[in-house]
Parts: sequence; structure tokens; C-alpha cells
Amino acid sequence: MQIVIDIPEKMYELIKDGHVPFRVLDVIMNGTPLPKGHGRILDEKDILDTKNNDGGWYDLVDMPEYIAGVKAIIEADSEKE
Repeated sequence: MQIVIDIPEKMYELIKDGHVPFRVLDVIMNGTPLPKGHGRILDEKDILDTKNNDGGWYDLVDMPEYIAGVKAIIEADSEKE
């Protein structure tokens, strides 16, 4: 299972240093599970802020090829139920 959680920076640093505050269980329980078989998760900023080599925007026809090259934050889950 993959889950997205939002934690304070300070708590993240404590966890990285090997100190696991009890509250971490609460954070996990309030996380958002990603559905099985989800596609790649991208940062929309990486798509919207990028222009083509001519300094213009990509045509919609070119977008699938461009998006395929954008680095994923989380890779696709190929697991099937």
C-alpha cells in the first residue's frame, strides 16, 4: 500500500534521526491511500512552467510525448487487484 501523508518538517527530521514520536501513528492514520493501479504522479508545475525549445508553449498534440518525459514524484503502481 502506498499512502500520502502531510507531516510537519520538525517531525520529519526527528523521524529521519531515528526518533519516532508517538504522534506519527496519528499522521499515518490520517494519510490518503493511493488507489491500486494509479498512474504516475507528477508535479503540475513541472508541466505548466516548461516551454518548448522555441520559448513557446507545446501544442496539445505534443503534450502526451512531453508529459511522458516529465519526472514522476511517485511512479505508477502496476499492481492489479
